[in-house]
Amino acid sequence: MCNFDFGCCVAKSKSPNPEKTPRVTRKMPDNTKNLRTEKLGLAHLIKKEKGVFEPTKEQRQHILKLLGLDPRKFARSFDALRLLVPSFEQVKGPQHIQMIEIKVTSKHLPNFPDKFFFGMTKNEEDLMKLFGENFKLCLLSVYGEGKYLLLTQAELEKRIKNRRIQYQINL
Repeated sequence: MCNFDFGCCVAKSKSPNPEKTPRVTRKMPDNTKNLRTEKLGLAHLIKKEKGVFEPTKEQRQHILKLLGLDPRKFARSFDALRLLVPSFEQVKGPQHIQMIEIKVTSKHLPNFPDKFFFGMTKNEEDLMKLFGENFKLCLLSVYGEGKYLLLTQAELEKRIKNRRIQYQINL
């Protein structure tokens, strides 16, 4: 067994058994606040933008299948839809909807959207590139009265000041 000093995140065992695995005492981050902020942002957008709604699981699957996309791969790649036709039943292709991915912050950004920081998945980026005007990224600040900006992939590219790729790996 290898012994590492994990500093503050491992409690020292008082057991006389040195083979005992150290106990991790640092808790994993609680994402409850992030989920609350995201829901608040989605509600704000729905209230402000005509025709925007949060799709059900079945509606997501229907749209993705209609677009020829794998629902298992892309189901979480957009948060909201905007209908460009009077009803969901009239959606026959990408020209009838806009998919919207929402990125939310609760930070005060005096020159919104300058200094807005967010992460984006490869699937979200792929959909933006594939659907152009029919996929919007919504940058939304829930600070104060709330501000938001809807961007296409081309509009986003013009505003990007710094980009880095990060891999998230699960074992």
